[in-house]
Amino acid sequence: MRDYYISLRSRNPVKKKPVCKGDLILSSEPFAHIINNHHLSEYCDYCFVSQEKKLIKPCKGCRVPWYCSEDCARLGWDIHQYECHRLQRLANNVPPAFVRLLARIMFRLQNGGDKIVEKYNEKEGRRFRDLMNHYADVKNDKKSQDDVESLMSQLGKYIGKQNLPNESDFFGIYGRMRISYIDPVASVASRLEDLHNKWYFWCDCKTCADKERANMESSILCGNCSTPVYIPEAYSHKIPSIECPKCQELVDKEKIRLYRQIVIFTKYHLNRMSEESPNLTDCLEILERQGDELHPLNVWRVRTLDFAFNAAVHNGCWALALDYGDKNYEGMRYYYGENNPTFALFLFKYGKAKIYLKDFYEGVKLLDKAEPILKAGLGSTHPVVVDQLIPTNLLANEDINICLQRRMAIINKQEARKGKPVSQAA
Repeated sequence: MRDYYISLRSRNPVKKKPVCKGDLILSSEPFAHIINNHHLSEYCDYCFVSQEKKLIKPCKGCRVPWYCSEDCARLGWDIHQYECHRLQRLANNVPPAFVRLLARIMFRLQNGGDKIVEKYNEKEGRRFRDLMNHYADVKNDKKSQDDVESLMSQLGKYIGKQNLPNESDFFGIYGRMRISYIDPVASVASRLEDLHNKWYFWCDCKTCADKERANMESSILCGNCSTPVYIPEAYSHKIPSIECPKCQELVDKEKIRLYRQIVIFTKYHLNRMSEESPNLTDCLEILERQGDELHPLNVWRVRTLDFAFNAAVHNGCWALALDYGDKNYEGMRYYYGENNPTFALFLFKYGKAKIYLKDFYEGVKLLDKAEPILKAGLGSTHPVVVDQLIPTNLLANEDINICLQRRMAIINKQEARKGKPVSQAA
Protein backbone atom coordinates (compact mmCIF):
# COMPACT_ATOMS: atom_id res chain seq x y z
CA MET A 1 0.00 0.00 0.00
CA ARG A 2 2.85 2.38 0.89
CA ASP A 3 4.62 1.69 -2.44
CA TYR A 4 1.30 2.29 -4.23
CA TYR A 5 0.98 5.78 -2.78
CA ILE A 6 4.62 6.57 -3.44
CA SER A 7 4.11 5.65 -7.10
CA LEU A 8 0.98 7.81 -7.19
CA ARG A 9 2.90 10.77 -5.82
CA SER A 10 5.72 10.29 -8.29
CA ARG A 11 3.32 10.20 -11.25
CA ASN A 12 1.10 13.00 -9.99
CA PRO A 13 3.21 15.46 -7.99
CA VAL A 14 1.00 17.74 -5.92
CA LYS A 15 2.12 21.11 -4.65
CA LYS A 16 2.21 20.99 -0.86
CA LYS A 17 0.32 23.56 1.15
CA PRO A 18 -0.02 23.98 4.90
CA VAL A 19 -3.10 22.52 6.60
CA CYS A 20 -4.50 24.63 9.40
CA LYS A 21 -6.54 23.38 12.33
CA GLY A 22 -10.18 23.24 11.32
CA ASP A 23 -9.51 22.93 7.55
CA LEU A 24 -11.78 20.47 5.75
CA ILE A 25 -9.50 17.80 4.23
CA LEU A 26 -12.00 15.23 2.99
CA SER A 27 -15.77 14.91 2.94
CA SER A 28 -17.19 11.46 2.27
CA GLU A 29 -20.46 9.55 2.50
CA PRO A 30 -20.39 6.09 4.12
CA PHE A 31 -20.63 3.08 1.83
CA ALA A 32 -23.11 1.63 4.33
CA HIS A 33 -24.16 2.64 7.82
CA ILE A 34 -26.16 1.32 10.76
CA ILE A 35 -27.48 2.91 13.94
CA ASN A 36 -26.90 0.61 16.93
CA ASN A 37 -29.98 -1.29 18.03
CA HIS A 38 -30.36 0.48 21.38
CA HIS A 39 -30.25 3.92 19.66
CA LEU A 40 -32.66 3.17 16.79
CA SER A 41 -35.47 5.32 18.19
CA GLU A 42 -33.14 8.22 19.03
CA TYR A 43 -31.84 9.21 15.59
CA CYS A 44 -33.11 9.49 12.02
CA ASP A 45 -31.68 6.56 10.05
CA TYR A 46 -30.92 8.79 7.05
CA CYS A 47 -29.78 12.23 8.28
CA PHE A 48 -28.99 11.24 11.91
CA VAL A 49 -30.91 14.16 13.41
CA SER A 50 -31.64 13.59 17.10
CA GLN A 51 -35.14 13.10 18.50
CA GLU A 52 -34.31 15.97 20.87
CA LYS A 53 -34.30 18.32 17.88
CA LYS A 54 -36.94 16.81 15.61
CA LEU A 55 -39.83 14.37 15.95
CA ILE A 56 -38.90 11.00 14.45
CA LYS A 57 -41.18 8.08 13.61
CA PRO A 58 -40.51 4.39 12.84
CA CYS A 59 -40.76 2.87 9.36
CA LYS A 60 -44.43 2.08 8.70
CA GLY A 61 -43.53 -1.40 7.49
CA CYS A 62 -40.98 -3.00 9.84
CA ARG A 63 -40.79 -0.29 12.56
CA VAL A 64 -37.01 -0.79 12.90
CA PRO A 65 -35.32 2.32 11.39
CA TRP A 66 -36.79 5.69 12.41
CA TYR A 67 -37.05 8.78 10.20
CA CYS A 68 -37.58 12.47 10.83
CA SER A 69 -39.56 13.17 7.63
CA GLU A 70 -41.12 11.60 4.57
CA ASP A 71 -38.17 12.89 2.53
CA CYS A 72 -35.65 11.02 4.71
CA ALA A 73 -37.81 7.87 4.59
CA ARG A 74 -37.93 8.13 0.79
CA LEU A 75 -34.18 8.69 0.46
CA GLY A 76 -33.45 5.92 2.96
CA TRP A 77 -35.62 3.53 0.96
CA ASP A 78 -32.74 3.22 -1.52
CA ILE A 79 -31.19 0.65 0.85
CA HIS A 80 -34.07 -0.08 3.24
CA GLN A 81 -36.19 -1.60 0.47
CA TYR A 82 -34.02 -4.72 0.55
CA GLU A 83 -34.36 -5.24 4.31
CA CYS A 84 -37.84 -3.95 5.23
CA HIS A 85 -39.82 -7.10 4.38
CA ARG A 86 -37.15 -9.29 5.98
CA LEU A 87 -37.28 -7.30 9.23
CA GLN A 88 -41.09 -7.56 9.17
CA ARG A 89 -40.77 -11.33 8.98
CA LEU A 90 -38.46 -11.40 12.01
CA ALA A 91 -40.88 -9.17 14.01
CA ASN A 92 -39.24 -8.39 17.38
CA ASN A 93 -36.12 -10.47 16.66
CA VAL A 94 -34.03 -7.63 15.19
CA PRO A 95 -30.58 -8.96 14.16
CA PRO A 96 -27.48 -7.49 15.85
CA ALA A 97 -26.22 -4.21 14.38
CA PHE A 98 -23.10 -5.80 12.85
CA VAL A 99 -25.23 -8.42 11.07
CA ARG A 100 -27.51 -5.69 9.67
CA LEU A 101 -24.46 -3.73 8.53
CA LEU A 102 -23.03 -6.75 6.74
CA ALA A 103 -26.40 -7.29 5.03
CA ARG A 104 -26.52 -3.67 3.87
CA ILE A 105 -23.03 -3.95 2.40
CA MET A 106 -24.10 -7.06 0.51
CA PHE A 107 -27.25 -5.33 -0.76
CA ARG A 108 -25.13 -2.40 -1.98
CA LEU A 109 -22.62 -4.67 -3.72
CA GLN A 110 -25.40 -6.67 -5.39
CA ASN A 111 -27.05 -3.50 -6.70
CA GLY A 112 -24.21 -1.54 -8.30
CA GLY A 113 -22.23 -0.67 -5.18
CA ASP A 114 -19.16 -2.43 -6.56
CA LYS A 115 -18.90 0.43 -9.11
CA ILE A 116 -19.12 3.27 -6.55
CA VAL A 117 -15.84 5.21 -6.39
CA GLU A 118 -14.90 7.28 -3.34
CA LYS A 119 -12.72 10.15 -4.54
CA TYR A 120 -9.78 11.11 -2.33
CA ASN A 121 -8.65 13.80 -4.79
CA GLU A 122 -9.93 15.26 -8.06
CA LYS A 123 -8.61 12.43 -10.23
CA GLU A 124 -8.28 9.34 -8.06
CA GLY A 125 -10.50 7.24 -5.84
CA ARG A 126 -11.13 3.72 -4.59
CA ARG A 127 -13.89 1.13 -4.68
CA PHE A 128 -14.96 -1.24 -1.94
CA ARG A 129 -12.87 -4.00 -3.51
CA ASP A 130 -9.75 -1.80 -3.24
CA LEU A 131 -9.82 -2.03 0.58
CA MET A 132 -7.40 -4.50 2.17
CA ASN A 133 -9.24 -7.78 2.76
CA HIS A 134 -6.67 -9.53 5.03
CA TYR A 135 -7.94 -12.72 3.41
CA ALA A 136 -4.99 -14.99 4.27
CA ASP A 137 -4.80 -13.72 7.87
CA VAL A 138 -8.54 -14.04 8.45
CA LYS A 139 -8.65 -17.49 6.83
CA ASN A 140 -5.91 -18.79 9.15
CA ASP A 141 -7.29 -17.16 12.31
CA LYS A 142 -9.41 -19.59 14.37
CA LYS A 143 -11.35 -16.79 16.12
CA SER A 144 -12.15 -15.15 12.79
CA GLN A 145 -13.25 -18.47 11.32
CA ASP A 146 -15.63 -19.02 14.25
CA ASP A 147 -16.91 -15.44 13.91
CA VAL A 148 -17.51 -15.87 10.16
CA GLU A 149 -19.35 -19.14 10.74
CA SER A 150 -21.61 -17.49 13.32
CA LEU A 151 -22.26 -14.45 11.12
CA MET A 152 -23.11 -16.54 8.07
CA SER A 153 -25.59 -18.51 10.16
CA GLN A 154 -27.26 -15.32 11.43
CA LEU A 155 -27.27 -13.74 7.97
CA GLY A 156 -28.78 -16.90 6.49
CA LYS A 157 -31.74 -16.60 8.87
CA TYR A 158 -32.04 -12.86 8.12
CA ILE A 159 -31.65 -12.54 4.34
CA GLY A 160 -31.81 -16.20 3.30
CA LYS A 161 -28.94 -18.58 2.55
CA GLN A 162 -29.54 -18.20 -1.19
CA ASN A 163 -28.57 -14.50 -0.92
CA LEU A 164 -25.23 -15.14 0.79
CA PRO A 165 -21.99 -14.95 -1.24
CA ASN A 166 -19.72 -18.00 -1.32
CA GLU A 167 -17.39 -18.50 1.62
CA SER A 168 -14.37 -17.03 -0.17
CA ASP A 169 -16.20 -13.79 -1.08
CA PHE A 170 -17.67 -13.57 2.41
CA PHE A 171 -14.19 -13.82 3.97
CA GLY A 172 -13.16 -10.94 1.67
CA ILE A 173 -16.08 -8.75 2.77
CA TYR A 174 -15.52 -9.64 6.42
CA GLY A 175 -11.79 -8.86 6.18
CA ARG A 176 -12.46 -5.43 4.67
CA MET A 177 -14.67 -4.60 7.64
CA ARG A 178 -12.12 -5.48 10.30
CA ILE A 179 -11.71 -1.86 11.33
CA SER A 180 -11.39 -1.56 15.08
CA TYR A 181 -11.22 1.48 17.36
CA ILE A 182 -8.07 1.24 19.47
CA ASP A 183 -8.67 3.01 22.78
CA PRO A 184 -5.70 5.15 23.95
CA VAL A 185 -6.82 4.44 27.54
CA ALA A 186 -5.43 0.93 27.49
CA SER A 187 -2.07 -0.55 28.38
CA VAL A 188 0.56 -0.90 25.66
CA ALA A 189 0.30 -4.69 25.88
CA SER A 190 -3.50 -4.55 25.45
CA ARG A 191 -3.29 -2.15 22.49
CA LEU A 192 -0.63 -4.21 20.72
CA GLU A 193 -2.63 -7.41 21.23
CA ASP A 194 -5.79 -5.72 19.94
CA LEU A 195 -3.97 -4.38 16.87
CA HIS A 196 -2.43 -7.74 16.05
CA ASN A 197 -5.70 -9.64 16.54
CA LYS A 198 -7.76 -7.25 14.41
CA TRP A 199 -5.29 -5.63 12.00
CA TYR A 200 -2.55 -8.31 11.88
CA PHE A 201 0.44 -6.08 12.59
CA TRP A 202 2.57 -4.98 15.54
CA CYS A 203 2.86 -1.26 16.21
CA ASP A 204 6.19 0.46 16.89
CA CYS A 205 4.99 4.08 17.10
CA LYS A 206 6.44 6.51 19.65
CA THR A 207 3.51 6.03 22.02
CA CYS A 208 3.79 2.23 22.05
CA ALA A 209 7.59 2.41 22.35
CA ASP A 210 7.51 4.98 25.19
CA LYS A 211 8.80 3.01 28.21
CA GLU A 212 8.01 5.81 30.67
CA ARG A 213 4.41 5.89 29.51
CA ALA A 214 4.17 2.09 29.59
CA ASN A 215 5.47 2.09 33.16
CA MET A 216 2.92 4.74 34.18
CA GLU A 217 0.05 2.75 32.67
CA SER A 218 0.58 -0.11 35.11
CA SER A 219 1.73 1.63 38.28
CA ILE A 220 0.91 1.84 41.97
CA LEU A 221 2.00 4.40 44.55
CA CYS A 222 5.06 3.68 46.66
CA GLY A 223 3.93 3.44 50.28
CA ASN A 224 7.04 5.30 51.42
CA CYS A 225 7.45 8.25 48.99
CA SER A 226 4.30 8.11 46.75
CA THR A 227 6.44 7.63 43.61
CA PRO A 228 4.79 5.61 40.81
CA VAL A 229 6.10 2.04 40.82
CA TYR A 230 5.68 -0.13 37.71
CA ILE A 231 4.04 -3.53 38.15
CA PRO A 232 4.42 -5.62 34.95
CA GLU A 233 1.15 -6.65 33.32
CA ALA A 234 2.56 -9.93 32.01
CA TYR A 235 3.86 -11.98 34.91
CA SER A 236 4.30 -15.50 36.21
CA HIS A 237 2.57 -16.94 39.26
CA LYS A 238 5.64 -16.14 41.31
CA ILE A 239 5.41 -12.64 42.80
CA PRO A 240 8.51 -10.64 41.76
CA SER A 241 10.62 -8.44 44.00
CA ILE A 242 10.07 -4.82 42.92
CA GLU A 243 11.68 -1.76 44.41
CA CYS A 244 10.73 1.91 44.21
CA PRO A 245 12.86 3.72 41.57
CA LYS A 246 13.24 6.70 43.89
CA CYS A 247 13.71 5.47 47.47
CA GLN A 248 14.76 1.87 46.53
CA GLU A 249 12.41 0.43 49.14
CA LEU A 250 11.00 -2.99 48.26
CA VAL A 251 7.28 -3.03 47.53
CA ASP A 252 5.37 -5.32 49.89
CA LYS A 253 4.56 -8.54 48.01
CA GLU A 254 1.08 -8.53 49.49
CA LYS A 255 0.59 -5.10 47.87
CA ILE A 256 1.62 -6.57 44.48
CA ARG A 257 -0.75 -9.52 44.96
CA LEU A 258 -3.57 -7.10 45.83
CA TYR A 259 -2.81 -5.01 42.72
CA ARG A 260 -3.04 -8.09 40.50
CA GLN A 261 -6.41 -9.01 42.00
CA ILE A 262 -7.69 -5.45 41.49
CA VAL A 263 -6.65 -5.43 37.81
CA ILE A 264 -8.30 -8.82 37.15
CA PHE A 265 -11.48 -7.64 38.91
CA THR A 266 -11.47 -4.31 37.00
CA LYS A 267 -10.88 -5.91 33.58
CA TYR A 268 -13.65 -8.46 34.13
CA HIS A 269 -16.29 -5.91 35.11
CA LEU A 270 -15.32 -3.26 32.53
CA ASN A 271 -15.39 -5.83 29.72
CA ARG A 272 -18.96 -6.73 30.68
CA MET A 273 -20.08 -3.10 30.44
CA SER A 274 -21.15 -1.09 27.41
CA GLU A 275 -19.13 2.10 26.94
CA GLU A 276 -22.24 3.90 25.72
CA SER A 277 -24.36 3.05 28.78
CA PRO A 278 -22.07 1.95 31.65
CA ASN A 279 -23.59 0.67 34.88
CA LEU A 280 -23.07 3.17 37.70
CA THR A 281 -23.48 0.55 40.46
CA ASP A 282 -20.76 -1.65 38.92
CA CYS A 283 -18.47 1.39 38.52
CA LEU A 284 -18.89 2.26 42.20
CA GLU A 285 -18.06 -1.34 43.13
CA ILE A 286 -14.86 -1.26 41.03
CA LEU A 287 -13.75 2.08 42.48
CA GLU A 288 -14.39 0.81 45.99
CA ARG A 289 -12.27 -2.26 45.24
CA GLN A 290 -9.46 -0.10 43.81
CA GLY A 291 -9.38 2.20 46.84
CA ASP A 292 -6.17 4.26 46.83
CA GLU A 293 -3.92 1.46 45.58
CA LEU A 294 -3.57 2.61 41.96
CA HIS A 295 -1.59 5.61 40.74
CA PRO A 296 -3.91 8.42 39.44
CA LEU A 297 -2.51 7.84 35.90
CA ASN A 298 -2.78 4.06 36.06
CA VAL A 299 -4.68 3.07 32.92
CA TRP A 300 -7.23 0.96 34.81
CA ARG A 301 -7.92 3.79 37.26
CA VAL A 302 -8.40 6.32 34.43
CA ARG A 303 -10.58 3.92 32.46
CA THR A 304 -12.79 3.11 35.46
CA LEU A 305 -13.23 6.79 36.33
CA ASP A 306 -14.17 7.51 32.71
CA PHE A 307 -16.85 4.79 32.80
CA ALA A 308 -18.10 6.11 36.17
CA PHE A 309 -18.10 9.70 34.89
CA ASN A 310 -20.18 8.79 31.82
CA ALA A 311 -22.53 6.64 33.92
CA ALA A 312 -23.10 9.56 36.33
CA VAL A 313 -23.78 11.94 33.40
CA HIS A 314 -26.14 9.42 31.79
CA ASN A 315 -28.10 9.11 35.05
CA GLY A 316 -28.14 12.86 35.74
CA CYS A 317 -25.99 12.53 38.89
CA TRP A 318 -24.19 15.81 38.26
CA ALA A 319 -22.47 16.17 41.65
CA LEU A 320 -21.02 12.67 41.25
CA ALA A 321 -20.05 13.42 37.63
CA LEU A 322 -18.25 16.57 38.76
CA ASP A 323 -16.33 14.61 41.41
CA TYR A 324 -15.20 12.01 38.86
CA GLY A 325 -14.37 14.74 36.35
CA ASP A 326 -12.15 16.48 38.91
CA LYS A 327 -10.33 13.22 39.67
CA ASN A 328 -9.88 12.18 36.04
CA TYR A 329 -9.09 15.46 34.25
CA GLU A 330 -5.32 14.91 34.24
CA GLY A 331 -5.69 11.25 33.29
CA MET A 332 -7.88 11.99 30.27
CA ARG A 333 -5.56 14.78 29.12
CA TYR A 334 -2.51 12.52 29.58
CA TYR A 335 -3.86 9.66 27.46
CA TYR A 336 -5.83 11.51 24.79
CA GLY A 337 -4.00 14.84 24.44
CA GLU A 338 -5.59 18.29 24.54
CA ASN A 339 -6.71 18.39 20.89
CA ASN A 340 -8.41 14.98 20.76
CA PRO A 341 -12.21 15.05 20.12
CA THR A 342 -12.72 12.41 22.84
CA PHE A 343 -10.99 14.67 25.36
CA ALA A 344 -13.12 17.57 24.08
CA LEU A 345 -16.30 15.51 24.69
CA PHE A 346 -15.04 14.90 28.22
CA LEU A 347 -14.47 18.65 28.66
CA PHE A 348 -17.98 19.38 27.38
CA LYS A 349 -19.65 16.98 29.83
CA TYR A 350 -17.35 18.14 32.64
CA GLY A 351 -18.25 21.77 31.90
CA LYS A 352 -21.93 20.82 31.67
CA ALA A 353 -21.74 19.36 35.19
CA LYS A 354 -20.18 22.58 36.50
CA ILE A 355 -22.86 24.75 34.84
CA TYR A 356 -25.69 22.56 36.16
CA LEU A 357 -24.20 22.97 39.65
CA LYS A 358 -24.02 26.79 39.21
CA ASP A 359 -20.24 27.03 38.75
CA PHE A 360 -20.82 29.08 35.61
CA TYR A 361 -17.38 30.63 35.10
CA GLU A 362 -15.43 27.36 35.23
CA GLY A 363 -18.11 25.59 33.19
CA VAL A 364 -17.96 28.18 30.41
CA LYS A 365 -14.14 27.95 30.34
CA LEU A 366 -14.35 24.21 29.75
CA LEU A 367 -17.03 24.58 27.06
CA ASP A 368 -14.99 27.29 25.32
CA LYS A 369 -12.02 24.91 25.33
CA ALA A 370 -14.09 22.04 23.94
CA GLU A 371 -16.01 23.93 21.22
CA PRO A 372 -13.24 24.57 18.64
CA ILE A 373 -11.94 20.98 18.99
CA LEU A 374 -15.41 19.49 18.53
CA LYS A 375 -16.15 21.76 15.56
CA ALA A 376 -12.85 20.78 13.93
CA GLY A 377 -13.21 17.08 14.72
CA LEU A 378 -16.96 16.53 14.30
CA GLY A 379 -18.04 19.51 12.19
CA SER A 380 -19.92 22.65 13.22
CA THR A 381 -23.29 21.09 12.29
CA HIS A 382 -22.82 17.89 14.31
CA PRO A 383 -25.70 17.22 16.78
CA VAL A 384 -23.28 17.28 19.74
CA VAL A 385 -22.33 20.86 18.83
CA VAL A 386 -25.73 22.16 17.69
CA ASP A 387 -28.12 20.27 19.99
CA GLN A 388 -26.02 19.93 23.14
CA LEU A 389 -22.96 22.17 23.48
CA ILE A 390 -24.49 25.47 22.32
CA PRO A 391 -27.72 25.14 24.40
CA THR A 392 -25.64 24.18 27.47
CA ASN A 393 -23.44 27.23 26.94
CA LEU A 394 -26.54 29.43 26.87
CA LEU A 395 -27.50 28.15 30.34
CA ALA A 396 -24.59 30.19 31.68
CA ASN A 397 -26.70 33.31 30.94
CA GLU A 398 -28.44 32.53 34.24
CA ASP A 399 -25.40 34.14 35.84
CA ILE A 400 -25.99 37.89 35.57
CA ASN A 401 -22.28 38.76 35.25
CA ILE A 402 -21.70 36.32 32.38
CA CYS A 403 -24.89 37.52 30.70
CA LEU A 404 -23.73 41.17 30.93
CA GLN A 405 -20.24 40.30 29.65
CA ARG A 406 -21.70 38.52 26.64
CA ARG A 407 -24.01 41.41 25.84
CA MET A 408 -21.09 43.83 26.15
CA ALA A 409 -19.02 41.68 23.77
CA ILE A 410 -21.82 41.80 21.18
CA ILE A 411 -22.11 45.58 21.54
CA ASN A 412 -18.33 45.98 21.23
CA LYS A 413 -18.30 43.96 18.00
CA GLN A 414 -21.05 46.13 16.56
CA GLU A 415 -19.23 49.32 17.59
CA ALA A 416 -15.93 48.03 16.20
CA ARG A 417 -17.57 47.48 12.80
CA LYS A 418 -18.68 51.12 12.86
CA GLY A 419 -15.18 52.28 13.78
CA LYS A 420 -16.19 53.51 17.26
CA PRO A 421 -14.13 52.96 20.43
CA VAL A 422 -15.24 49.91 22.42
CA SER A 423 -16.40 49.93 26.04
CA GLN A 424 -14.63 47.97 28.76
CA ALA A 425 -16.69 45.57 30.85
CA ALA A 426 -16.53 46.10 34.58
